[in-house]
Amino acid sequence: MSLLRSLPRVAAGGALLALLALAAGRIGQRGALPVPDALLAIGAARLGEIAALGAALALLATLLLRPMPDFLGRALRGGFWTGVASMAVLQQGACFLLFHLFHALPDPGFSLAPVPALGGMPAYVALLLAGGLAGVLLALAVQWLPLMWLPGADLALGLAAGALGLSQLAGVVPVPPFAVEAPGWWANLVANGSWGLGTVLLLRPLELLGSE
Repeated sequence: MSLLRSLPRVAAGGALLALLALAAGRIGQRGALPVPDALLAIGAARLGEIAALGAALALLATLLLRPMPDFLGRALRGGFWTGVASMAVLQQGACFLLFHLFHALPDPGFSLAPVPALGGMPAYVALLLAGGLAGVLLALAVQWLPLMWLPGADLALGLAAGALGLSQLAGVVPVPPFAVEAPGWWANLVANGSWGLGTVLLLRPLELLGSE
């Protein structure tokens, strides 16, 4: 019964987070717009679609995580939200700086252009979801891979997961691809590597190591 009572609150929270993510992308794309103005600049139909998507994902995650053991649920929840936060702030912020300061990337990030491979989903929203799902995999790796107790092992894993793993999504979502020639390799290392390092650092308070 408590689960049923909590579902409307979970759906509302998911919808609100999705709309805030969309507004953040619009602000990053157009400058320092207030959040209400950023939302008003988006069509009502698109706002409804994004809110419904956020609510559906929040409900699905709640129902899937409910029966899981606490240590596994903590890794999945923590991995998703730290991955989202790291993508929203660090990876996209790095792309913004790389574009404006070094002209190392073709766009400054925070793009709301539709992604055809994902049914027209805004690129920024797709990146947040990709960061969250990749964060889940990274959290599970930190929890279960051997030698993660060694000093700095989780940071090395995060850097590799970003620079080598996240870059493999370049054909689907707008992340810098892995490339040998400059500025491809170092732009990828800075942008995608910052996502991995940020996610691992945000995971540390969850104390996943040794959890069973």
